[in-house]
Amino acid sequence: MKINSKSILKLTVLFLPFLLLLFSSCNTEEGKEFASFFIGFVVFLVGTIIVGIPGIVLSAISISSPQKSVPILAIVFTALYLIFFLIMMSVFGQSPAANLDGSIMIFPVINVAIVIMNSVFIYMGFKSRRNQPVSKADERSQLLDDILNEEDKDLI
Repeated sequence: MKINSKSILKLTVLFLPFLLLLFSSCNTEEGKEFASFFIGFVVFLVGTIIVGIPGIVLSAISISSPQKSVPILAIVFTALYLIFFLIMMSVFGQSPAANLDGSIMIFPVINVAIVIMNSVFIYMGFKSRRNQPVSKADERSQLLDDILNEEDKDLI
């Protein structure tokens, strides 16, 4: 079995800060701030990759998509991202090492900006869908309905 050196390097880069935090035990103020920033960054990154980016993409697609399922999926992903944001805020609020000050405040601000952007995109999609002209098939079916209704009135 061949071990890839690039994958080992990537894993080392990911776990090196955890090892440093474990051995230094975060006794200094800088260590606590680094630990809170690193944990906040990892949580933010995982949530944004899993839920945030699909929400952004689907809400942007919902602006011009004629399909009704795209805005619904965008709403679901935006709601999940909002739930992730609330969970992240409660975890950071209860953690003694993660005071919401300094550099870690950027993550909730970015989360709120993403939720607002998704909401605006979804609103624009519903607004453009509402203003779309009626298709010719709808006009034809309406014409047939009118003709049938007139014939029914003539029979009565």
